[in-house]
Amino acid sequence: MLKHLKWWWDETKLRRTYEPDLAKLRKGGKREEYDSLDSEYAYYRRELAEERRLYYQRRLMNKAYKLYIPVPQFTAESKDDMWERGVTRGEFLLTNKALTELSRAILEDRKARRDFALGWVSPFTGIIGTVIGFLLAKLSN
Repeated sequence: MLKHLKWWWDETKLRRTYEPDLAKLRKGGKREEYDSLDSEYAYYRRELAEERRLYYQRRLMNKAYKLYIPVPQFTAESKDDMWERGVTRGEFLLTNKALTELSRAILEDRKARRDFALGWVSPFTGIIGTVIGFLLAKLSN
């Protein structure tokens, strides 16, 4: 939760720092300075986006490890569509496709575990109801 507040605060600081200057440069007609400042602003926004994505990826991979779900392995020779290099930090990140597949696998595994646990609850509820009904019938006579 604190990470989300930090990211929100960092985005707010970026916006408050860059957007007024960009508006002044746009009104002033200084195209080269505007483009330079705008690309710098875009770089820092992308850096924050990659930080969030890396955090989400680590949390997702930790969940997968705990549930014994296979995570796409990275090797230097692998040229598949599961990994990509981040632009600002240079770290390797799972692609959107890989993140979607991994989160889907985690959801399916959790659903299967929940269904298995709940599959045992229904019969026991019926048995308990039958026993209580039988006891009440015997006690009322």
